[in-house]
Amino acid sequence: MRFVQERHREPWPLRAPRPLVIGLAPMNSGVNVSQIARAAASCAVDHMIVCGNQRLDPKISRIEDGQLDIRRRRSLAPAARKLQQEGYEVVAVEQTTHSTPLTEHRFAPRTLLVLGNERLGVPEDCLEIADHAVEIPVFRPPHSFNVAMSAAIALYEYCRQHPEG
Repeated sequence: MRFVQERHREPWPLRAPRPLVIGLAPMNSGVNVSQIARAAASCAVDHMIVCGNQRLDPKISRIEDGQLDIRRRRSLAPAARKLQQEGYEVVAVEQTTHSTPLTEHRFAPRTLLVLGNERLGVPEDCLEIADHAVEIPVFRPPHSFNVAMSAAIALYEYCRQHPEG
């Protein structure tokens, strides 16, 4: 068998829009926000809640106008509570006392995936209302993945579990 590169294939079809929302605590780096936006758009996520004033770098995010609805909020917890009332499960990506390995977590279709600040993690007020906390297993120092990489890994697992939207 010979493999021939085929770059920029047509997107895989979805039966329905993905009912997944990404929630970002205030980030220190616009690069991380831009990388997360790119991963979200590539996974057909329609909505992202961003706290703080980091801006997207279009050279990094590579998203088109209207492809990703980015909602800016001062605080993530009130937006998370509202989505919870609308039937979303709040899943924090964080190393906690009772977090589940990402590979063992079964994502509900309607999920708010909460990612924390690069240094401080998921805000305490978001952990208090989270339905679940998942962590990505690491096997040696530096003991955690970069937040943008964590987002991409968690997005991949969600999409693996819900391949058609």
